Amino acid sequence: MLEAIERSHPSCLVIDSLSEYRLLAQSSLRYRRQILALKQFFIGRNCTVLMIDDRTSEASDLQLHSLAHDVIALDSNVPAYGQTHRELRVVKFRGSDFISGFHDFAIRRGGLTVYPRLVAAQHSSSFQQEFIASGVTALDTLLGGGVDRGTSTLLIGPPGSGKSTLALQYATAATERGDHAATFVFERSPRC
Repeated sequence: MLEAIERSHPSCLVIDSLSEYRLLAQSSLRYRRQILALKQFFIGRNCTVLMIDDRTSEASDLQLHSLAHDVIALDSNVPAYGQTHRELRVVKFRGSDFISGFHDFAIRRGGLTVYPRLVAAQHSSSFQQEFIASGVTALDTLLGGGVDRGTSTLLIGPPGSGKSTLALQYATAATERGDHAATFVFERSPRC
């Protein structure tokens, strides 16, 4: 492999996978020495090396983490129902202020689509603090003018008590004021 690299001078190299290296080395000490020698070999070669590891080694073996500049962990979960859920986590990315945490991604025809984790503090927007009226004067008076814009309100009660009707009253009042409203009704058929 090293001779082929010296002949072709690649700018990007993928080693798939390091678990094969581990098996061929036959001992953890020899494996670590080989990985360190590989790292030394690439110093000054202007080559980006991507190493794939299936995490079949002992959980406490973080030797690879210390040798690599960057570590990106991928995972996939298969729920009882629905599609496979894939996520990635940047464990280490030297010299960068990366977005930590778990980020969903999808494998699609043509490549990957990554959905970075949203951080609420980075997506705030200012809005005018005001009451949102329901359009029912007695209810708005009871609530001191209405509910506060930008807040969440939970309507609770047994079936038939009017929760959906009250919520739709707010949506109707919003559209009558020229605001936008959306409803998501999961207990009705699409024909209703």
